[in-house]
Parts: sequence; structure tokens; C-alpha cells
Amino acid sequence: MTCFALQADVYDGNWRFVVKNGEATLTGYSGEGPADLVLPSTVSAEGTSYTVTAVGSSAFSSRNWIKSILIPATITNLANNVFHSCSGITNAVILAQADVIDLGMFPEQSVDFDTLVISGNGRTRLDRSYDGSLQRPRHVRISGVKSLGSYCFKNYPNLEDIVFEDDLLEEIGSYAFQDCAFSEIPCFGAASRVKVIKANAFYGCTNLTSVVIPDSVTNIENSAFYNCRAITSLTVGPGVEAVNGGMLGGQTSLTSLVIRGNGKTRVSGFNGKAVQTVTVSGVRALETEAFSGCASLRAVELADDGRLGDLAEWAFGNDASLLSVDIPNSVTNIGRYAFYRCYALTNATIGTSVRTIAANVFGQCHSLLRVEIPASVTSVGSGAFGNCESIREVVWHGNDGTINGGVFDGQTNWVSLAILGNGNTRVRGFNSKAVQNVTVSGVRALETEAFSGCASLRAV
Repeated sequence: MTCFALQADVYDGNWRFVVKNGEATLTGYSGEGPADLVLPSTVSAEGTSYTVTAVGSSAFSSRNWIKSILIPATITNLANNVFHSCSGITNAVILAQADVIDLGMFPEQSVDFDTLVISGNGRTRLDRSYDGSLQRPRHVRISGVKSLGSYCFKNYPNLEDIVFEDDLLEEIGSYAFQDCAFSEIPCFGAASRVKVIKANAFYGCTNLTSVVIPDSVTNIENSAFYNCRAITSLTVGPGVEAVNGGMLGGQTSLTSLVIRGNGKTRVSGFNGKAVQTVTVSGVRALETEAFSGCASLRAVELADDGRLGDLAEWAFGNDASLLSVDIPNSVTNIGRYAFYRCYALTNATIGTSVRTIAANVFGQCHSLLRVEIPASVTSVGSGAFGNCESIREVVWHGNDGTINGGVFDGQTNWVSLAILGNGNTRVRGFNSKAVQNVTVSGVRALETEAFSGCASLRAV
């Protein structure tokens, strides 16, 4: 009995192999074989049986007589162009227990390719070396696959469905599903283990309308959903601690954005996005320009769940359609220009833990009607309510500090100002304001020119 320690060519009928170190690599097939081709899992030579563990490069190149393929589980190594120019293939079952399965093994395919079945080893990565060629399966069934490499399912013009038969997938590579026509993401089930969504993973998936990111996902890279123009609803789960709107691009009708944070989540990068309503919970901070310049944004719901601590500068600045906002009681700081030029804003409720209202926070909110400043506020920046012409009522709860009317400017129909101090409050800076009625209580001192030159003032 002979065991080939070095390399040797072995022939078994029409099959050709190379045997080395006790294992066989299938290198080709002579002549025309059966239309339904089942690759052997073993080969015998001189009384010794060898396990077939690999299929070599171009092993079946231009074998147009092949209609269906079965690759056995003994295979752990597949070359990337095994079935080059095999244009007759209509079905393929890949049971290979390889760490990498390259879909480039089918660079040219029949227009009648119906079903592709892939069963990996639980660690398998699907790759695609020839991303420019058309891949024609109508149906794809996947199991035992841990990651999808770049371009895996790009250019699948006939694809009707992809089914993941287990939940082992953890990573979706760049452009993995580019231009796929599905309306629901096939690997985002309730038990999904997907952790990473790479850049442009779903580029150009124009049939997607509603996307729910699984709780398992921890990282979504820029442009993951770029040019998915039909998305109307997006929900991001609590696994993503840094939620960046750069994942989007090209959306024209995003009606609803829901961010469910985990208490540490930070949100940024949705500036300029065409989103109409935003619901946020479990979020620690809305960072600089998080939602600024969202011209279509009309409604914001910030959960009063004790999580949100900061609204950074320009957080909602230049959101000209925003109608109302309730700032949660957990928020302590509202950054500069946070709601600047929110022209349609009629109501803004300021939470009872806010300490700082920075400069120009509500500047040029021309529709704002009522302002109530809680006693927690110790600092109000210049122009915080500048050019808010429509303000009719202001209630300012004082503390041990000084209330300065200089933060108001440009009001033309200011009917009522109520200052409710704590006994140590001081008041100044309302000189020449267009206020008609002033009520003061709990105030220790009205400082020099506190209300001088108020031409419209009728009752104090």
C-alpha cells in the first residue's frame, strides 16, 4: 500500500487529481460528463483512499455541459474560478466546509440559474473576486456563514430571494448587497447576530422601505444605506453606541427615524437628512449639528428617561419646519444655536434640570409664542431669545442669581412677563423691551434701569 508523501498525479476515470501529504486536490475532468455533476469526496490510488479536500483553479473551465453541481463537505479549499465560463449551470449546492468560499468560482452563468445553496462550517466567509460579472441565481440559501465579504451579492439581476437558514452571520461587508432588489433585509431577523455593517453594504437597494437594525449590531459604517431612496422608516437598536447619520444618503421620503439607545448612546451626523419625525430614547448626548439643517423635520420626541444630558450646539439649528420640542428633565446643558432659526417652532418646553441655555439657542425662532425658564437655569447666553418676534408670554423662575432681560430682543407683541424669584433674585436688563404687563414676586432687587424705557408697559 502506497501513501504519497510528495506530490503525485492520480487519475480515476475522467477525474484528475493531485495527491500530496495524504490529501487530494481535484484538478479537472476529461471529456464530457454527466449534466448533474457530483464532485467526489474520496479517490483511491494503489489501494489507498484519499480524502478530496480541495478543488483547483479552472478545474472545470468552459464545461458548458454541466447543469448542476454538488460540492461535498470534505472540501475545505475552493479556488476562485473553478467553474469559469460554465454558462450552462442552473443549480449549485456547496457543502464545502471551507473558511472562505469565493463566489467568483461562477464568473459567468446561465440566464436559467435557479438556486444556489451554500452550507459553510460556521466560520465561513463568503467572498467575491470577480465583482464585475453578473451572478444570475434566482434563489440563494445560506447556512454556516459567519461573514459576507465585499461585493458578495452585487450584480444579481435575477435574484428573487436570499434565505439565511440560521443566525450565524456576524458581519456584512462593503457593497455586499449592492443593488439587490429585496424589500426586506434577509439577515435581520429577531434572532440576528449581525454585529458589523460595513460601508455601502446596502448601496442602491431601492426597494427597501422599512429597516429595523437588530439589537445585536454594534457598528454601522458610513453610507451603509446610501442611495436606498425609498426608505421611509429606520429604527436603530441599542447595540450601536455611536449612531451616525452618515449611514444614510439619498433618502427622499424618510418619514420616521427611531433611535433606541442603551443609555450610553451618542447621536451625530443626521444634519441635512430628509427626515420628518425623530424619536429618541436611551441616548446620552445629541452631538454638534446632530440634526441641523433637516428641512423636512417637523416633530421630535426626546424621551424623558433620565438619559439625555446634553444638547450640543446646533443640534437642531436651521430646522425650519420643526413645530415643537419638549426638552427632557435630565438635560443640563443646551448648546449654542441648538434651535437657531427653527422658524416654525411655536412651543419649546425647557426641562427642570437645565442649568445653561447658551447664546442664540432659540434665536430667530420667529413663531415661538411662550417661554418658561425653570429655576434650575443659572446662565442664559446673549441672544438666547433674540428676534423671537412672536413671543407673547414669558415665565421666568428665578434663583439666587440675576435675571437679565438682555437675552430677549425683537419682540413686538410681548403681552406678559412673570418673574417668580426665590427671595434672593435680582432683576435687570429689561429696559426698552416691548412688554405690556409685568408681574414680579420673590425678587430682592430691581436694578438700575431694570424696566426703563418700556414704551408699551401698561401694568406692573
